[in-house]
Amino acid sequence: MQVASQPRLSSDIRVTGADVRPLKYYEIPIAVKNIEDAFATDPIVSYVQGPLPTWRKLLHCVEIALQLVADIRVRGALTVHGGDAVASIQFPGPEDKLHKFLFAFWRRVNMGCATPEQNKRKKELGDKWMKAQKEAFGNRSEEMMHLYILATAPKKQGNGYGTALATSVTTKADSIGCVTALLSSNVLNTEFYQSCGFSTVVEFTLGENNPAWKKSPVIARLMVREPYSAWSSTRKSARTTSDM
Repeated sequence: MQVASQPRLSSDIRVTGADVRPLKYYEIPIAVKNIEDAFATDPIVSYVQGPLPTWRKLLHCVEIALQLVADIRVRGALTVHGGDAVASIQFPGPEDKLHKFLFAFWRRVNMGCATPEQNKRKKELGDKWMKAQKEAFGNRSEEMMHLYILATAPKKQGNGYGTALATSVTTKADSIGCVTALLSSNVLNTEFYQSCGFSTVVEFTLGENNPAWKKSPVIARLMVREPYSAWSSTRKSARTTSDM
């Protein structure tokens, strides 16, 4: 596949003055706070975690911080304005060993601290997410770029920071000719992701068979964006066919 020349991941993408660059270690505390605030009313987070006591909230903040530490190590964490908005990605290829170790370690810690109901809901999410990826990607998941976190501090939303981060990520994906995938945990974000070139490939729900959940089932959407080079080839092929 022919691709464009490769830019830096932190390429000089500017959207309404939003400069994207790699997240620094000293910016992790403010980044964690803003991620927490951005996901405070997220449907999937609300379903899986529910209201948390203070000590569990602190534990969750440590989990996010460790993920960002591992991401920074492989230049997979981006920010706008020093933590006001944050993106966390996994590059194509096998998962980084440190990231894999931290995830496995923290999963055990979480399971030991969570209630049986929380563990049940986490397993439900994990099983359905894995099934959705298998259905959509087969064994190609490692060939893709995965956008795991895209969050902007509530007070800074509406300034184009999320768009700037998404554009930086997808520009990198275009340069190496790979698909970008994400799990949208809020249907209200679907239009935004569509504006960034993503489309839904699999949709699943959480809580529909859980008698302890008294609200409507939570909708999750697995979304992908094809690299721009693939779009160009498709459009070129369509034009050629129409001209025949």
